Amino acid sequence: MQYDVDAQQEEEIAPVDDESAQQEEGEEASAPLAMTEDDDEQTDTEETDGDAEEETDGDAEEETDGDAEEETDGDEEGLMETQEKEDEEANWNFVVRGIRGGRTLALRGGRARRWCADEGNRGIKCNRNWIRGWEKFLVWTGGGRIALRGGRHKRWCADDRGGVRCNRGWIRGWEKFAVWSGGGRVAFKGGRSRKWCADESNRVICSRNWIRGWEKFQIRYVGGRRSKRRRGLRHGKTVALLGGRNRRWCADEGNRIKCNRRWIRGWEKFKVWSRHGRVALRGGRGKRWCADDRGRIGVRCNRRWIRGWEKFRLWSGRGRVAFKGGRGNRWCAQEANRVICNRRWIRGWEKFRVKYVR
Repeated sequence: MQYDVDAQQEEEIAPVDDESAQQEEGEEASAPLAMTEDDDEQTDTEETDGDAEEETDGDAEEETDGDAEEETDGDEEGLMETQEKEDEEANWNFVVRGIRGGRTLALRGGRARRWCADEGNRGIKCNRNWIRGWEKFLVWTGGGRIALRGGRHKRWCADDRGGVRCNRGWIRGWEKFAVWSGGGRVAFKGGRSRKWCADESNRVICSRNWIRGWEKFQIRYVGGRRSKRRRGLRHGKTVALLGGRNRRWCADEGNRIKCNRRWIRGWEKFKVWSRHGRVALRGGRGKRWCADDRGRIGVRCNRRWIRGWEKFRLWSGRGRVAFKGGRGNRWCAQEANRVICNRRWIRGWEKFRVKYVR
């Protein structure tokens, strides 16, 4: 059986432009260098504002099942949502200008050669002689850019007004930085101002049109590669979904999906189709594909095809998944007698536990 599917949009690649980067005199690298590339090569990226994945604190309760179940895992902190006009998946293993995703690193500022620390709302300050918890940053890469998660509150760093601050629970445009590398140093271009970030000792601020000494940072990897986890739902598998509201299994009832079952039988099983960062589910009752439908009915499994409304974006984290509908681009929630995609957030009712049954 062949399915009618939409073509995947091409992922945007950060264009490269050349700027003259002045090298400071008398630089000595006192920590291991991260990479070496041509000194005059720089990356410049067009900002693409998309949907941001928001970190949501849901139910902390972990359920145990008698049967061994395989669940989808996600990022420990932070919700990273791919842009609506891209099929970009957060990838912890990509390399952007020599910086590896999924690694933990420390940054040494270019002004006083001190290590930079995440001080939360007070911003990043490069005034440390040591590397401890606050001086460590976790790297995310995607779409030719990087994001950094600070070590103090485990929040994502943003090119904010007044300086870079690590206080975000999501990754959007301001949290993404373009990277230049050369001479064993890196420079970051902010996602808000599109200017180069400089170490001013009491803050890091993205306000420069050039790359000189203060705009160059030395990096040192201080943590191993993030373990590779299975994200998403596996194509061709059959799953059952446990609703986030009342912890009941969801069933295909033809004209709607209800999560009110204590068992997993035929109607509670969904076949998975997965491609280009989206998934589709085929209900167990009529063997039809489920769609983010109009009106108050919500999601119902009555389609013979896979098109836009039948494709869902997927978030995964802490052993649960959330679905974003293909029609309204809203997150789907389990309500009393339906599953409907009308939420702008991910909380408890929007999270589903996955159990592979075949």
